[in-house]
Amino acid sequence: VYVIMVMFCIASSLAMYSCFEPLVMLTYALPLPICRLPKMNLCICRLDLELRQMLLLIVSISTTIVWFVFRKSDWSWILQDFLGILFSINMLKVLRLPSLKICTVLLGLLFVYDIFFVFITPLFMPGGKSVMVEVATGHSTDEQLPMVLKVPHLTPDPCYTFTYSLLGFGDILVPGLLLSFCHGFDLMIGSGWKVYWLVSCVSYTLGLLATFISLYLMNSAQPALLYLVPFCLIPIFFVALCRGEFQAMWKGDIQEQDNEDDQGEDDFTNDPVTTNQSADSNQVAAAATNQNNGIVHQSKEE
Repeated sequence: VYVIMVMFCIASSLAMYSCFEPLVMLTYALPLPICRLPKMNLCICRLDLELRQMLLLIVSISTTIVWFVFRKSDWSWILQDFLGILFSINMLKVLRLPSLKICTVLLGLLFVYDIFFVFITPLFMPGGKSVMVEVATGHSTDEQLPMVLKVPHLTPDPCYTFTYSLLGFGDILVPGLLLSFCHGFDLMIGSGWKVYWLVSCVSYTLGLLATFISLYLMNSAQPALLYLVPFCLIPIFFVALCRGEFQAMWKGDIQEQDNEDDQGEDDFTNDPVTTNQSADSNQVAAAATNQNNGIVHQSKEE
């Protein structure tokens, strides 16, 4: 558990720096002095930063340290959710799926995975406990894995002990990859209204709403992907079919890459033909030159 916590601290520190660095870069347009720090060679990296970048790095590391020290406080969920959101944004900046087919396969497999570990494992586990719930809540220890967003159950009772609904990072990142692909596809086809991205965002919001409603009504752990996957995929399929763009979206970048490969093969095939034609032309020109030289020599001899 502590190894995962340390990894979360490192990853969220880097994510916080990566997400806020563009804001720091905007300050360089202001008439402020630039103070470049000396280069620092560490064991695993080399730092060559300006003062404002170093301050951002220090704030990022300090924020994760504060969360780690006070992680059992009632207010620590605010920092954990803040760092978790930044971590998810940074991961979505790095990862990207190439086609709707890959998105559908990935979401379908994790749909089955989530249902199995939440609803099926209690049927054969001791005490009828869900593996997913036990891992998320820390089992019998007083430590919880930080790979979740914690949503507190608010109440006006001042003596109430906080309880939380948990939303795993997988329930954010996996549908987020689909949303990211939809945004990229909108850019590829030049959609001015960002149709697929708007549809996917609205669908994801409704899926989350359905998840929390079912959690409240059933008063038991729910696999979020059970609601998020159909809520996200079905509207996108419907819109793509109505707009006649389903095949292009289904193949995505793979189709574009195949077209580029075919074009490259055509160019490669045409090159030898051009070379052969050039060689034949050179041979004809050489033969004509030799023939003319023979005529000239014969004229001189005569």
